[in-house]
Amino acid sequence: MVRLNASVLMLMALSALAFAADEVEKHADGSLKSRCALDKHHLRQGAFTAYHPGGKKVAEKAVYQAGKLVGQRQRFDDKGTVVADEFWVDGRLVFPRSIAFIEQGRKRIAIETPALVKALPAATDPRAPKPEAQVQALEKLRVYRFLANVPDDVALDPALSECCQRGAELMAKLGHMEWQPTKPADMSDQVFALARRGCTETNQCYGKSLPESIDQLMDDSDPSNIDRLLHRRKMLDPKARVTGFGEANGYVSVHAGDKTRPQAIDVDFVAWPPPGYCPSDHFAPTTAWHISFNPDRYDLIDAGTPMDIYPVDAALTRAARPLELDYRHVGFDDFGMPGAIVIRPKDFALAKGTLYEVVLTGLKPKGAHPASVSYFVSFY
Repeated sequence: MVRLNASVLMLMALSALAFAADEVEKHADGSLKSRCALDKHHLRQGAFTAYHPGGKKVAEKAVYQAGKLVGQRQRFDDKGTVVADEFWVDGRLVFPRSIAFIEQGRKRIAIETPALVKALPAATDPRAPKPEAQVQALEKLRVYRFLANVPDDVALDPALSECCQRGAELMAKLGHMEWQPTKPADMSDQVFALARRGCTETNQCYGKSLPESIDQLMDDSDPSNIDRLLHRRKMLDPKARVTGFGEANGYVSVHAGDKTRPQAIDVDFVAWPPPGYCPSDHFAPTTAWHISFNPDRYDLIDAGTPMDIYPVDAALTRAARPLELDYRHVGFDDFGMPGAIVIRPKDFALAKGTLYEVVLTGLKPKGAHPASVSYFVSFY
């Protein structure tokens, strides 16, 4: 198991004997903004502390060695809450979020979600998902999004849930999943309009409960879906703000076409498994890996764009060869984000604590974004 000890790295950073001076920055109001010692080469060396305006409340704590971040780096809001908890090795970000930070986020979502569902109008259809099933499904969806570092404050929209419910009932009536339904003779135009949206704008599943369907749609690695991963990519769309759920006789409909979030997409890419730590209960050895790039920062990938997974050791040294793959595909569909590289390691053993580096080259960046991207993944 790879163990990157923050205490050891901090001691290394603090052990330098030669310091030139302190680097001190001030806010516009004259209060202390940041302070860090400099070595004889005028590079940051040792403990770094940044402050919110006023110079009293800590905004960031980190450690530098010869100008490079090492060990833990934390950022705080003006109330003292940790908003980022990273781990760096020799200037490279290895873990964007600590396990404790991730588990705290999962706990937050578990606490928040029941109230979101309770506030909704009660369903009038007896076949509609029960509130407890909606809570479990929405919590799962929000946790997946949180882990993927896209906004997790997705909410249920009653109007979309009505469409999804009508769509699920139509599929139950037809006896199969359907994305382009035709109107049954005994269905009113009004009901069919809802049901049609509940089919054409949704991810669908059969034979699973609503909460189980969220997991299956996120895995998305069966032979009929692995090439596009369209269900997963829609569920991880950073622009999604609302969703809806429907269920009837084993047919599940999950709305997955919303793009109404007003904020700009503030990520270079969306990947699954995500960079950094990933809980092993959210990933399987047979699950495909994928990455999609923000179209505001990158042009569409090429079919030959390489994506490799290397085992790495505690010093971040790559193995001689990347993992052998049993699947690779580059798609250009616009599901969530346009384009995706999809790969799956052959005979992958999901070993907790093993560290992997995902490496992509030959990208087509816009502006100053890098043409090569690499990040680390470890399951726990």
